[in-house]
Amino acid sequence: MIDVKVQNNDIVIEDGDIVWVDKAQALRQKLEIKLLHLSGEWYLNTSQGIGYILEFGKKRPNLNTITAQIKAAITEEEEVRRVNKFQLDYDAKQRTINVNIQIESIYGTIQL
Repeated sequence: MIDVKVQNNDIVIEDGDIVWVDKAQALRQKLEIKLLHLSGEWYLNTSQGIGYILEFGKKRPNLNTITAQIKAAITEEEEVRRVNKFQLDYDAKQRTINVNIQIESIYGTIQL
């Protein structure tokens, strides 16, 4: 797998050349972008993405639903063998989540 390197939603260019990432770096980038994609955000496929807003718009969000959606998004990628570690921390006052994930892929262990 090879892909254009993206940082802060911009293509990375160094010395006038596009920067490329491959293997583990490309998979990590792909998963990070995928996990930031909100459900309904892309007009061509509104069913794609994670339902963060749908859940966190509720008074008591269902963290199991969010966990299941995140894990499903990760494991549907061919290069991912399994999720080794998964920790989701929810701050009710700020209504934010922090997710730490470690996966086993065909390229080795990747930390998200």
